[in-house]
Amino acid sequence: MASPSREILHCDVLIVGGGAAGLAAAAVAASRQLNTILIEQHSKLGGTAFQSGGTVWMPENFLMHSAKVQNTYGVNDSKDLVANYILSALEARGKNRDRLISSPRRIQDLLTQGSDMIAFLRSKGLRWMENPSRLPDYHPELKGAWVHGGRTLDPAIFDAASLGPWVKYLELERKGSLVARFDDFRLLTRPFASVLDFLRVCWMLLKSELYSLYYRWPMSMGRSFVAQLLSICYKQREHIRIMTNARLTELSVQNGVVVGGMVKTGDGKLEVQSRFGVLLATAGFARNQEMRDAYLRRDTKTEWSLTSSEGDMGDTLRLGEQVKAESSLLNEVWGMPTMNDPITGDIVEALFSITKPFSIVVNNTGTRFFSESSPHGDAVRSMLEQPGVDLHSWLVLDQQYRQRYTLGSLKPWTNIDLAQDGSLLKADSIHDLEDKMGIDTGLLASTISSWNNMCSNGIDQDYGRGNGHYQRYMGDPNLNGNPTMGKIHKPPFYAIRVFPGDAGTKGGLRTNRKSRVLGIDGKVILGLYAAGSASASICGETSPAAGVTLLEAIQGSWAAVNNITMQSEAELES
Repeated sequence: MASPSREILHCDVLIVGGGAAGLAAAAVAASRQLNTILIEQHSKLGGTAFQSGGTVWMPENFLMHSAKVQNTYGVNDSKDLVANYILSALEARGKNRDRLISSPRRIQDLLTQGSDMIAFLRSKGLRWMENPSRLPDYHPELKGAWVHGGRTLDPAIFDAASLGPWVKYLELERKGSLVARFDDFRLLTRPFASVLDFLRVCWMLLKSELYSLYYRWPMSMGRSFVAQLLSICYKQREHIRIMTNARLTELSVQNGVVVGGMVKTGDGKLEVQSRFGVLLATAGFARNQEMRDAYLRRDTKTEWSLTSSEGDMGDTLRLGEQVKAESSLLNEVWGMPTMNDPITGDIVEALFSITKPFSIVVNNTGTRFFSESSPHGDAVRSMLEQPGVDLHSWLVLDQQYRQRYTLGSLKPWTNIDLAQDGSLLKADSIHDLEDKMGIDTGLLASTISSWNNMCSNGIDQDYGRGNGHYQRYMGDPNLNGNPTMGKIHKPPFYAIRVFPGDAGTKGGLRTNRKSRVLGIDGKVILGLYAAGSASASICGETSPAAGVTLLEAIQGSWAAVNNITMQSEAELES
């Protein structure tokens, strides 16, 4: 029984988490006149999605049906084709697959309901880039993969000033120039690769400045996606109450049904009573070292993760334990190679750094062990499968790389003396670089000699670097032959540590097709739903393409609110 002095709030649906999944769910619930309370434990909304590329993988999307794209790509995409591709990817990485969550029906739901959610968001004013992304699917060797680009959507530039007083819920400060879309990093990271690339980069930077002049608070990529979701909620604010700095500490259960929960705020504790259920849309546990040590395959570090440094503490698993919920895929992450930025020291993605020519990635014995142009999830898996306690690898490059490409915020024209002490090693010879890296003399030199010999033929005989559309797309198209290969022979030489990082954890609560949470007995826990990083991923060990994380997030929210809506309508009819 609640304390007489404790405040009690009432709503139709309680949403826990203010990231993409939570905001998408709130937008749908409010559109159906469901009184919604959304709580977020931090002062700002958006979570990891706000910092992400904001891409949503949506095969057979509205842009692919346009005449412009038809003429460019000759598109003939279909959901059946995509479903076969995902299933093939799951089979290829089938060691750790939850066959209930990754069933053919769930995959069809992902594609069909994801498309429904995209249509809904468009109808409410969410805008996308007019031209589709050119990013190919990650596994072009599998049947159903799309190598032409077009399946990935990018949110359009959005002015957060249109949010009015709700702009307070977003972090407005931006580091660096505005980048319009995720795919632009491929060009922005090779500014001196050619004269044409230099001119294109200059044009991109000029457009960034123009956006800043035209808009008060221009947002792109993940920031735009979150801001536009919040904008849809703002337009329906009579049905939504947002509470920041509020954390759900306990689920309330009556007669076996979840009916709300206890919330801790800066002013104390209060109770939220929800008529139709609680949707957990929180982050995973990427920032909880104790959980990482307990669940993940290797002893990886929280500081290697790209997730919000203040979130991802595993709240969903803690809440699930209270009601004996089942979890799945807890040893999986959305893998992303990371490194310490040579200038700022901050952890940043290394995806666009390790795929460039004139470089290789080696382990602590100076040996290559995978194709550096592999999809980022596969790259991290290769790192985690390396023997030994120390899991970091080394990106080794020469002066040709430095003259053409960026390395984090280190530009070709940046004074190398500005680099953080110890983060970027520099030497005039491979022998001296080996010494600084702590690698036995001759081992790295032997690896580089073998690599240079293969570069002469443009064929990586060891790991197939550059095989397939995706890997070649991530290289430098200005080079003749294999765009991912280049000899490492021009001094000085450099090395920087690369970590098996992540963009979040894949594991979470086990759910059914309606995003309802399942108990350890396999039965539905009435009144409890989970979506996004709070639920186990449909994709299991694999990742089919850029943007599938956000597709899963918004589709799970759509399924949950659909079920809640059915319950509310049934109650009205009775």
